[in-house]
Amino acid sequence: MSLRAWARRDGIARAVVDEVDGHRIAFIEQIFTEIGHNPEQSSDLAHLAYACILSQALLFPNLSDKVKGARIKRLTSRLLQSRLIQ
Repeated sequence: MSLRAWARRDGIARAVVDEVDGHRIAFIEQIFTEIGHNPEQSSDLAHLAYACILSQALLFPNLSDKVKGARIKRLTSRLLQSRLIQ
């Protein structure tokens, strides 16, 4: 998270963070597309999933990595299995 704080003040750091986030979101988006979501749905779900992953560190800093990992795994499983957005 300190890298993200730095990136709010530094253009070069911001560019690197944006590039890495873009690659990660694109990877997640591809998974949603492969299971049958249309491009807009895949993008929305990928952004939701990524935001949840990142927010774990901010919202629940005292939870163990094991607990956070299990929660992310359950969330991801539910999103992959769901057809909530039609």
